[in-house]
Amino acid sequence: MLFLIMGLGSIGQRHLRNLLSLGAGEIIGYDVNEGIRHKVADEHGIRTYGQMEQALAKGPDVALICTPTSLHIPHALVAAEHGCHLFIEKPLSHSLDQVDLLIRITSANNLVTMVGCNMRFHPGPLRIKSILDSAAMGRVYFARIQTCSYLPGWRPWQDYRQSYSARPELGGGCVLDCIHEIDLARWYLGEPKFVYSITRNLGALGIDAEEISEVLCEFNSGVVGSIHLDYVSRSYERSAHIIGEKASLFWSYKEAAVLLYLAEKEAWERYPHPLNYDTNLMFADELAYFVSCVQKSQRTYNEVDEARRTLTLALAAKESSLKGQPVRTGGAES
Repeated sequence: MLFLIMGLGSIGQRHLRNLLSLGAGEIIGYDVNEGIRHKVADEHGIRTYGQMEQALAKGPDVALICTPTSLHIPHALVAAEHGCHLFIEKPLSHSLDQVDLLIRITSANNLVTMVGCNMRFHPGPLRIKSILDSAAMGRVYFARIQTCSYLPGWRPWQDYRQSYSARPELGGGCVLDCIHEIDLARWYLGEPKFVYSITRNLGALGIDAEEISEVLCEFNSGVVGSIHLDYVSRSYERSAHIIGEKASLFWSYKEAAVLLYLAEKEAWERYPHPLNYDTNLMFADELAYFVSCVQKSQRTYNEVDEARRTLTLALAAKESSLKGQPVRTGGAES
């Protein structure tokens, strides 16, 4: 297979390294930045192109869309029209514009699609999902899912104020940029009926995009869910706290373990992450899964239609904050 990586920034280069490790096929790259193209070509020995049509003319079988969020759908549409299977970096887009068109084209051409949400491949969320799918918790009442980080520390090699994360016109802002937790909430708890959000630019970082968001959801299952996202925390935190009728579940990325309190036994069970877990493994496992699905012509767990639901919830959170009232989501039962 021939893989085309569209966008050779940090995540594009990560996927490039992982594809090389997989040995899944030949790789070419596209990026508008000449300096990045030369750097990647020199370091990895692949052909790179500054024009998208030049790269697509080589007949790639698969395109990895790693450009800024606002370009995901336009670039995915062009690649799909050239018959490419699609791996699209999260989030799917910054709006729902042309998402349905992309779904129709990929469906009509039997293209395998996947939107990358690598946290579903991390041992912590995988363990949470396994516990929730078992009978251990009984009925789930409440879930708190959060991520806290400091945007200026994300990419120390560049001015964070110039990054797409800081620019709403490119799809930046913590709601879309930190969409992993919104995706995990749906994965754990199902579809939400309503969402209410307070989402703000605090003026703390000198950027135009929102820096903090507190999202409250009511799910079809009756679960109340709280999602916290921010760009301003000086310590990195990623965690979950889920309360059920029979048990309570806690996960901390920093503590590298899932803890389960079983009320009937009055006992704790501890599920640590693998010793010295390499965080790149979740990206590598995600990509290996996608490549396997392409090879088998098999649908992925997070194809474009599924990722559309997560994007709808994220956009509903932004809409709710603007209106100052709850918003009914696409997942609501009629």
